[in-house]
Amino acid sequence: ASTANREDPEHLATMPGVLELSSPASTANREAGGLKRSKTTSRRSSTTKLRHMNAESHTIILGSLSVESVVGSSVPGPLRLDVGSELILAMPRFLFFVIGSFVLCETCLAVACGPSQCPSDAGLRPTMIESITYGIAAVFSTTLMQKALTGSNLTLAIGRLLCFVSDIDSDWISVSRKEGCKYVAVWLVMVLTLVTTRCLSTLHRLNDKSFVFDLTHEIMLNSMEVLSLLTYFVSSALVTAAAYAQSHLLLGLDKALDCWCSGILDLPDFREGVQSWNALQALLKSIGRELADTFLILQVFGSLCFMFFLVNGVILVFEDLEAIPWAVEVFSGIPLLFMSCLSLKVSAHGAALTEKCRAIPPFVNQIPTQEVIDEERQYLVRFITDSSAGFCVRDVKLTQEMVMKQIYIIGALLSGTISALSRALI
Repeated sequence: ASTANREDPEHLATMPGVLELSSPASTANREAGGLKRSKTTSRRSSTTKLRHMNAESHTIILGSLSVESVVGSSVPGPLRLDVGSELILAMPRFLFFVIGSFVLCETCLAVACGPSQCPSDAGLRPTMIESITYGIAAVFSTTLMQKALTGSNLTLAIGRLLCFVSDIDSDWISVSRKEGCKYVAVWLVMVLTLVTTRCLSTLHRLNDKSFVFDLTHEIMLNSMEVLSLLTYFVSSALVTAAAYAQSHLLLGLDKALDCWCSGILDLPDFREGVQSWNALQALLKSIGRELADTFLILQVFGSLCFMFFLVNGVILVFEDLEAIPWAVEVFSGIPLLFMSCLSLKVSAHGAALTEKCRAIPPFVNQIPTQEVIDEERQYLVRFITDSSAGFCVRDVKLTQEMVMKQIYIIGALLSGTISALSRALI
């Protein structure tokens, strides 16, 4: 019965990502695609890089799938995007110019009237670093994410992703919304922390006995504070939206793997599973390739923010401050850790995706069949293993070992910094 189901044409499209082999139109499309590929191959030079050929192969595989039954053939542009992606696409170009202008003006004001000339204004140094760093990160991450979302490759991949998760689409949306609520909650806490520290710093500076009112100096200082707060509000929101957009797609890929495992378990047609997995691994690698630039920007600036936090902590150890200015300095640097947490969260989602791909071959290998030694099942297990699927960034597969090492290093450095700050306070 199992062999009959595998050879029955009516069962060829039961799993997502399977081509309709018996359709004449599909045959014609494949023949046309073969001619197109042969022409492309003849024009390809010997210096073409392997990753470019892999990207072309993934596009051909995804382009061969049919999504009319899921999204319709006339739907243009990105399909059913999350809130973060919609916010990024809705951002006008001039907003990046505004953020850049704010960062430039803030830097000029810092040179003219910075923390070195205002020692009584606690927390100004980390606030300046936060606004400038977040502003630059927001421009780069949002620009790259817009480019990816408006590109044809990611649009194609999102449409094919809907094919795999069509049965549990509501589950994906529910999990993604919970993740988005966590992002927004932490962002609000960071904004409230920054506003509170700036208010305490201003009150302490005005009530200081050595305070001397200078109109020009006060105008420049207050302008710098307002610009830094506005820059942080807008830029941190854009960075959070870019991180959430990546998490949304990674969660969708996680659900796609669940759907594939459920389908192969319900109907153990291993011939069909080879074709379906080939489409799924192409989907994984295509989305990872399109998200690579934004992912790297988030990781780089997350590391920079963590380093700035450590440097600020070391500086505080050697400064002789009162209790209130010391507390303001410490809490003013906490928003720097927000981007580090975002980068770690996205990395954790990507690493979890890779680990699930590692667990699928043993899962398939234990599916019971009527034969003691099933060669087709073994071929599918080997095919999945050799496909080396997972979340890849610039041809580097992100694993949980890499994320755990990163967490261990961050934890060790944070514990040392906190110990030094506690001894300085005592």
